[in-house]
Amino acid sequence: MKSNEIREAFLKFFEEKSHKRVASSSLVPHDDPTLLFVNAGMVPFKDVFIGNVKRDYTRAVSSQRCVRAGGKHNDLEAVGYTKRHHTMFEMLGNFSFGDYFKKEVIAWSWEFITQVLKLDVSKLYVSVYTDDDESFNLWLEQGVEKDRIYRFGDKDNFWSMGATGPCGPCSEIFYDLGPEAGTSDEDVMGGEGDRFLEFWNLVFMQYEAKADGTRVDLPNPCIDTGMGLERIAAIMQNKVSNYDTDVFVPLLDLIEKRASKETTELSKDQQRVARQVMADHARTACTLIADGILPANLGRGYVLRRILRRAIRYSYQLGIREPFICELSKCVIAALSDAHPIFSGKEDFIYENIQLEEKAFLRTVAKGLSLLAVEIEKVQAEQKSEIPADVVFKLGDTFGFPKDLTEVILNDKNITYSQEGYEALMTEQKERARGAQKFGHDAKWEFVDYHTGSGDEFTGYSDFSAKTKVLRAGISDEGDRAKIVLEKSPFYAESGGQIGDSGVISNSNMKLQVYDTKKEEGQIVHYCELLEGNFSFENLVDVEIDQEKRHYIRKNHTAVHLLQAELRRMFGETVQQSGSYVDHERFRFDFTLNKGLTLEELQTLEKNLFLQINKNQKVEIHEKSLDDAKKMGAICPFGEKYGDLVRIIDIPGLSMEFCGGTHVDEISEIGMIKIISEGSIASGIRRIEGICSKDAFSLFLEQDNTLDKISRTLKQKNNLSDVVADLQNSLKSKDKEISKLKEAMNASKLDNLEEKLEKVGELSYLTACFDGIDTKGFRKLSDQAIQKIGSGALVLFNQEAEKVSLVCKVSDDWVKKGVHAGKLIGTLAEVVGGRGGGRPNMAQAGGSKPDKIPEAVSQVKDILEGMIS
Repeated sequence: MKSNEIREAFLKFFEEKSHKRVASSSLVPHDDPTLLFVNAGMVPFKDVFIGNVKRDYTRAVSSQRCVRAGGKHNDLEAVGYTKRHHTMFEMLGNFSFGDYFKKEVIAWSWEFITQVLKLDVSKLYVSVYTDDDESFNLWLEQGVEKDRIYRFGDKDNFWSMGATGPCGPCSEIFYDLGPEAGTSDEDVMGGEGDRFLEFWNLVFMQYEAKADGTRVDLPNPCIDTGMGLERIAAIMQNKVSNYDTDVFVPLLDLIEKRASKETTELSKDQQRVARQVMADHARTACTLIADGILPANLGRGYVLRRILRRAIRYSYQLGIREPFICELSKCVIAALSDAHPIFSGKEDFIYENIQLEEKAFLRTVAKGLSLLAVEIEKVQAEQKSEIPADVVFKLGDTFGFPKDLTEVILNDKNITYSQEGYEALMTEQKERARGAQKFGHDAKWEFVDYHTGSGDEFTGYSDFSAKTKVLRAGISDEGDRAKIVLEKSPFYAESGGQIGDSGVISNSNMKLQVYDTKKEEGQIVHYCELLEGNFSFENLVDVEIDQEKRHYIRKNHTAVHLLQAELRRMFGETVQQSGSYVDHERFRFDFTLNKGLTLEELQTLEKNLFLQINKNQKVEIHEKSLDDAKKMGAICPFGEKYGDLVRIIDIPGLSMEFCGGTHVDEISEIGMIKIISEGSIASGIRRIEGICSKDAFSLFLEQDNTLDKISRTLKQKNNLSDVVADLQNSLKSKDKEISKLKEAMNASKLDNLEEKLEKVGELSYLTACFDGIDTKGFRKLSDQAIQKIGSGALVLFNQEAEKVSLVCKVSDDWVKKGVHAGKLIGTLAEVVGGRGGGRPNMAQAGGSKPDKIPEAVSQVKDILEGMIS
C-alpha cells in the first residue's frame, strides 16, 4: 500500500466507527506557550481533553502534520543518520473525548492492522504499562499470545505531551522487521535497536499533569492514539528504513540525479545522509511555510531558517552551488496537497521563499569562505597550525557560517582550533541570552476559588459593563495586584493581534484598575491593580471597560482588515498575514511579499482605502460552521485556532475574514487611514504601521503646519519640492568643493616625500597624520605613498570627529625581512583605543581616542626596530 492509501484507509476505518474526520490543524499551536510546534496528533484537541472546550462530537480521527525540531521535542540533529527520525511527519490518530476507552480502542486497533492492513500476526508484539492488568487481559482477548505482551515502566509506557497537560499509561504495538534490520544486543523488545519497530501508541488519557508536578483526573477518561504514517508505510512496503518508502524515494531520486552532475569529497555513506537530510528538511520547510511561518531570526521562523540552512549545507557539500531545495518543493507539494489543502495556491509562494533563503545563505557561505581564507593565510604566514577559537565562533555566530563546514576546510589545510575555547565562547553566549530573558514579572499568586463556572463567557461584543461574580482570584505576593476570573466579562482578552481591554472592577469595598486582559487555560483573566480599599471578592462586582479606548481599538482593527484586503487586490493572494498588532493608538500588519512598496504604490493604497471608507459599508457579522465559512471564501488568519463554529467579519465586496475581535458597525467610522511606515522585517516579510481616525487627522494637520512653516521660511508657496531640491544640489556641490580642498591639502603632505622619510637601519618609513578624509580617499593616499616610497613602510593616521583610522603598508622586500604590517597596526590600534590587524604587507585598524595619535606615532620607530632586530 502507498502512503496515501494507508492514510485514507485509516481515516475511512474510523469514520465507519462513528468518528468525525477532522482536518489537520496548523503547525502553530494556539494558546499553548509550552510548544513551538504541534508535535503530536492530540495537540489540537488539548483543550477538549482537559474540559475547557466542547465539540459537537466525542470521537475524532485525523492525519495531523507534526514537527519536532525545537524545544523539548527536537529530532533535528538525528535526522538523516537514523532510519526513523524526521523533523516533519504525519501522525494518524483516533480520539475519544469521554466516549469509549481501553476495550474498544484495543479491539479496533487490532482489527485495523490485522484485517485492513493484513499484517502478519507472527511479527506483531505489544507492550503495556507495568501494572496495567486490564490492558494486558484485553490484548489476550484479541488473541495475542501471552509471551508477545511485554510490561514496561514510566520511560516507555507512560505518555505525556510535556511538563503540563494530558497524560496517562499507554500500550504500544510493535512490528518485527527481522534480523536484516539488526542483530545487536539492543535489537530486542524494549531495546534501542531497529529490529522491533514501534508504530502505534495507544494512550489511555486519565490525568492532567499540573505545573506543580501533581496529577488530577480528567473529567472523563479519554483515548489518544498516534501512528506514524512514515513508519507504517515502511512496514507495508517491506522496508527497513522510512527513507526507502514512497514518502521519500521520489525526493531522493531527484537529489541523486542532480548531485550526480557534481563532484564531492563525501563518502558514499555521507552522501546518503546528505540526501536524506535534504529530503526530510524540504518536506518540513514546505509545510511550515504553507502554515504561514517564514525564515526569521527569532522563534519558529528561526527554527525554519536552521532547517533550511542545514539542508542547504548538505546540498553544498554534495557539490550543488545554486538554489536546489526550492526545486524539491514541487515534488513535496505534489505528494501532500491532496491530503493537505493548505498547499493549494501557495506553490509559487513556497518556492520563492525557499529560493530567497537559499540565495541569501549561499552568499553567506561565499563570504564565510573569503573571511576564513584570510584567517588561514594569517595562520600560515605565522607558520602555526591552530586558528583562534574565536575566529570559528565569530564565523558561525556573526556570519552564520556552518561550523562543520569550517572544520572540513581546516582539516584540508591541516589546521585545528581549540574545541574547549569554542565551547567556552558558546557558554558565554548562552549566559548572556539567559540574562536577556529575565523579566521583572515574577510575582507569585495565591489563588482562591469563590464560585464555580467556566470563566470564559465574553459579553463585550454588545455590552461594555456588567454586574457579575468573581469565580477565582489570585493576589500577588506584593499584595497590590490581582488576577481575577469572572462569571461573565465584557473585557476582550488579548487575541488575534488585538490587545486586551482595560477598565475598572469595583464593589463597596474596593476599586481595581484592570490594566490588561488575557486568555489563560481557556479562561478570561483580568490583570488588576488595587486603587482604593481592600481586596474583596465574595460579593458581586461591577465591571466596566474603558469605552473610549475600545472605541479606537475597533477602528484600528477594522482598518487592518481593509488593509489586508486591498493589499491582496493590488499584489495577489500570495499576500498572507504573518502577524498583526492592534491597540487604541495604532496598528501594525505583517504580511508576505517579496518586494518593498514604492511611494506610488503606498499612495495608491492609501487613496483606495480612503475611497472604500467613504462608501460607508456596514460591517456584517456571521457565525458559521468552519466548512461553510471556508466555502464563503473567508480568509483564515495565520496561526489562529477555530472551533466548529466561527465568527466572520464581512465588509461586503471589500473584505471577509475569520475574526473574534471587535469592529466598527460602519466603516465610515474609521474616517481615514494613514500609513506611517513600510519596510522589511525578515526575508519575504513586510510590515506596515499605520494610524486612523483622529490620530491620522492630527498627523495630517501637523504635516500641513510643517509645510506652511517651510513655505514661509523659503518665501515660496508653489513648487516647494523643486526649491528644496535646488538647495540640496547646491549643498552637494559645496560639499564636493570642500572635499576636493581637503583632499588637496592632505595630498600636499606627501609632497617632497623623500624629505619626510625616517630611517631605522636600512628601512625607510613614513608616518603622517590627516584630518577628515573619507575611507576611499584615505586608502588612495596610502596607495600613492607606498608607490612613491618604493622600498619601505608607512603608517598613516586619519581623524574623523572622535574616530581614528589607521593604515599600514610594507613593501614585499621588507616583509621578507620580518616587518609585519598586521602586527605593527595591532599594537598601534591598542594605543588609540581600538583593535585591528591584517596581512604582512597591508593592515587596517580603527580607534576611538584621537588624542592618543601623537603617542602612537612616537611608538612606530621602536616597534620597527624590534621587528628588524
